[in-house]
Amino acid sequence: MTTQEFIKQLTAMQVAKYENDTIYMANGLEITYRVEISEMLLKDDAMPLQMTLRVSFHGAYVMTWGASNSDDNRALVQWWIRDRSWARNKSREVEQERAKVGYALLMQEL
Repeated sequence: MTTQEFIKQLTAMQVAKYENDTIYMANGLEITYRVEISEMLLKDDAMPLQMTLRVSFHGAYVMTWGASNSDDNRALVQWWIRDRSWARNKSREVEQERAKVGYALLMQEL
């Protein structure tokens, strides 16, 4: 599987929330990241920092994915930034809905 195929699969998944630097997918997958120095990327005369995604399923380790070149690395970073934004928005929506329900329940009891 290529990095582009991997990103396409992740993009097709529904984002559930973002919490503690983790993107939670609706299907139970959890995506975290780390950035490390990659000697392999030094060959490309590019930034030697490589983003690595760690995939878990309900906390159990599944796999780690890192890019093999600068273009794939850039694509991983762009995916992370985009989906993190979507996940943060989803988390806000969920919290706002919970607040509305909580307020309604409180008012019913008064």
